[in-house]
Amino acid sequence: MRFFQIIISLVLSTNVLCSQTIFSDISEIIEIGGTVEIFEDSLCNTDPIDALQTTSYRKSEQSVPNFGATRSCFWIKVKIQNLSTDSNLILELAEPTMDQVKFYRINENEILDSLVVGEHLPFNHRSYREPNYLFDVTIPYGKTKVFLLRINSKEHMHLPLSLGTKSKIFDHLKRKDTFTGIYVGLILVMIFYNLFIYTTVRDKSYLYYGVYGSMVLITQTSIQGYPFMWLWPEFPWLQIHSLFIFPSLVGFAFIEFSKSFLQMKKYTPLMWKGTFVVHVMYAICLISSLLGFYLFSFNLINISASLISFYMLIASVIIAKKYRPAKFYFIAYTIFLLGVIIYVLKDADVLPFNSITRYTMQAGSAIEVILLSFALADRINIFRKEKEEAQANELREKAEKQKILEEQTVVLEKKVKERTIELEQAQAQLVQNEKLASVGQLAAGMAHEINNPINFITSSLGPLKLDIEDVIRLLNTCSDIDENTDLKSKFQEIKQLKDELDIEFLIEEIKGLITSIESGAHRTTEIIKNLRIFSRVDESDKKVVSIEEGINSTLEMLKTKLNSIEVVKNFDGDQMLECYAGQLNQVFMNIITNAIDAMQENEINNRVLTVESKNVKNKFIISFSDNGKGMPAS
Repeated sequence: MRFFQIIISLVLSTNVLCSQTIFSDISEIIEIGGTVEIFEDSLCNTDPIDALQTTSYRKSEQSVPNFGATRSCFWIKVKIQNLSTDSNLILELAEPTMDQVKFYRINENEILDSLVVGEHLPFNHRSYREPNYLFDVTIPYGKTKVFLLRINSKEHMHLPLSLGTKSKIFDHLKRKDTFTGIYVGLILVMIFYNLFIYTTVRDKSYLYYGVYGSMVLITQTSIQGYPFMWLWPEFPWLQIHSLFIFPSLVGFAFIEFSKSFLQMKKYTPLMWKGTFVVHVMYAICLISSLLGFYLFSFNLINISASLISFYMLIASVIIAKKYRPAKFYFIAYTIFLLGVIIYVLKDADVLPFNSITRYTMQAGSAIEVILLSFALADRINIFRKEKEEAQANELREKAEKQKILEEQTVVLEKKVKERTIELEQAQAQLVQNEKLASVGQLAAGMAHEINNPINFITSSLGPLKLDIEDVIRLLNTCSDIDENTDLKSKFQEIKQLKDELDIEFLIEEIKGLITSIESGAHRTTEIIKNLRIFSRVDESDKKVVSIEEGINSTLEMLKTKLNSIEVVKNFDGDQMLECYAGQLNQVFMNIITNAIDAMQENEINNRVLTVESKNVKNKFIISFSDNGKGMPAS
């Protein structure tokens, strides 16, 4: 009996109730887009009562009605007869990007109640926590009810309507969530993988790709409404603009990644400059959407995406002849572009709306991400190969240079030694000249101090020189001994020379001369020691020295100028410092000389020069202060 009721109902629905949906099998979810009636409200000003009573409805001619991108609102009349055992059904509108969806329950041409949802309201206004729009439909067995939907959107509008029991609808949604989760996980793995590689190799291509993958992920999931559910459920404004903001950011990131990955500036400099035009187009898309020109922005985004897609494909074909990773890029983006074309053809009603055409762009982006990751990995192999080749060439060049150097060593060795000696002498002379420039200032003051001991020493040098020459004669005779010398005859020659020179007397005479000049030499040694510490003429490189010793030697050199000045020294330990000691001592001398000159103009008698050193937080500070009149304010 039940079977015949269904057959009769189907016949009636075909011949009489052309716009009626009959639901009879609780094990299935049925698409009802082909059985609804549609009324286009071009001004969006029709109220629900008028929309219910108007005769302007037309029967849907598609299983999934396609309204395109339009400013019109659409009223959908859904008539459902329930011949199943379950009276609690769900009407699903699987188009999460609708700006506003109003659902009306009808009874006897009267509106019972309504539910308003959409992107313009926070996510928690929905009856179910799902990106798709779900509406409870309660129809007792054998009864027929009418429902109204009013929809409008600034993006491309499809009407994928389906009807089923709660269990079947939610089983279907779980499967969709699972596939989406796999897609999200795959993209995230690729994003973090490439960002990790960027931290290692510091190649901007990996950073750009990480940003590009992130924008693609948000854009693709925004089409299905997941970010609104999970990331910004309380921000409808962001959801409304997400399909304009993130595709524009995808465009920016894609251009920068492509330019870097394909090395367009190197291989196609003119095309590299041409990408600026598309940057401007995406910027216009972004700004126009924020200003409310949604339809213009939507169309311009499609134009920009098409333009840059084919532009980069052409660039990759040109570059692939010179650069292998461009081949991976071409294959990966061709697959993604194929998915985009199928998706666009679906929007244009050239291809039917179904699970395949709806998710081809998502599947294409996943394949693109994987292939581009392979391409980026191949870049590492290329870099490694280039590095190995460069190292091999470098080693080969070094070997050739080494061979040349070895061949020329014999010829050049003598010249190198001569030149080295000249350079050392010139360098020593240069350093000495710099050091002695300041020492010259002291010559007059020190002349009388060193004159007497020098004269005393000079008068004793004559006899000492003669005695030393005799000793040198003896030493030279001894130094001629080698393994081939006749020792016996040589010893005889040495003995004769010792007797001739009376060596014992000679030694005593030398000791006496040295002792006699010791007192004069001591003073001269002290003066020279201070001069040497001050000038450091034998130290042209950095060296660790005592700062206290350098300051003391400088003060000693300026002793004659400081005879009427009290010097107060306050050193925080004997600090050792790596420095150019001679140059630093010259700095000390210049500062102290300036202080002396300033204090000589001071009318007070108690002139004081204070020198301090201290270590503050690993910084060594040397300060000089005087009680002179200082620098004029002018």
